Amino acid sequence: RVHGHSGSWLPLTDRCTGGITQVRSNLDIFVDGAAFDALPAVPRPFVASGTIVMLVSYQEGEEVQATPGFETIKTLPSFTTITESVVVGMPLKLTVDLFDCPGVVVLVHDDATVIDADLATIRKLEEECKLFEVAPRKSKACKVTE
Repeated sequence: RVHGHSGSWLPLTDRCTGGITQVRSNLDIFVDGAAFDALPAVPRPFVASGTIVMLVSYQEGEEVQATPGFETIKTLPSFTTITESVVVGMPLKLTVDLFDCPGVVVLVHDDATVIDADLATIRKLEEECKLFEVAPRKSKACKVTE
């Protein structure tokens, strides 16, 4: 099925299927009938491996000062795209659901072991709170009454 995330999954399906996707096929029906007619009756085997990574923030802060983890992710061998939901200068929320997801990363490579290693690197960055540099939240004084 076609799903959201602003089409961030399209580079994954393009690489894995050799360019045959539901989106492109539906477009071909209207603009390139010959291309649609040339589609194989049976899907081809995948030609690459990949995954979509929903990033997790284990930290929160008053203000994001930098996103060094995004820069590290962009250097991974299987990195394809990233959709960044965190903005420098804005508060950082702790991830509790998909609405708080700080970003979506697409990893694609011919070798599945490269995907596994890159995913492990991303999860380690998350767990060690190295995705973001943040100013800590200012604590509010709590008035205790007896």
